[in-house]
Amino acid sequence: PIYLIAHTDKSSTDWESFSESAITIFKPFAVSSWIMIFIIILPLLGMIMFFHEDGAPGSAYPKNEPVLVERKFGRGRTTTEVVNRPISKVEHVVNSIYMATLSFFQGSYEQSVVSVGGKIHLLAIASFIMLIL
Repeated sequence: PIYLIAHTDKSSTDWESFSESAITIFKPFAVSSWIMIFIIILPLLGMIMFFHEDGAPGSAYPKNEPVLVERKFGRGRTTTEVVNRPISKVEHVVNSIYMATLSFFQGSYEQSVVSVGGKIHLLAIASFIMLIL
């Protein structure tokens, strides 16, 4: 038989040992480094990706999106048509920052990248994630 022997410290409570275990993942870097990663680097990486991919055919940041519009006429008659609705840049910037932050926690970048600049930038994001994790 195989036995697991684990040393337990009876001087600390369960909550103290849990909190100590929970913060060990943040110990490789100082608090200021983590702040810089989440406040400066990840948003910057997301905005640069948006800059590369904005309006490229097949990218995740198109200029317009098709929307189905239903118009009602008298006596219950309706017609539907597809209308291209412009997408605001703010919506794309927020989405790109979200995707950069999500890629940090997932360990990979999930959006499709179609431009050459975006592909090179994706190498930078992947290298950053690999070095941090």
